[in-house]
Amino acid sequence: ITGGYYGSLNLNTSASSGSNAYLSFSTANSERIRILTNGDVGIATTSPQYLLQVGNSSTSGIVARFQNANGTCDT
Repeated sequence: ITGGYYGSLNLNTSASSGSNAYLSFSTANSERIRILTNGDVGIATTSPQYLLQVGNSSTSGIVARFQNANGTCDT
């Protein structure tokens, strides 16, 4: 499924994929999120090895931020 300029959704379920099938979301011709058949989710990585794996190509050091309504982080 493609959304033209805005992005695309790819469901890779071909017989040759087997257990390597996945669902991915792309924008600007770059894959952003991948969900594997085992439930692992990767953001900015195409081969997640954990339930949630976030990659970081930025040198800023910040990978993710969680914020509640009060503006504080609780993990």
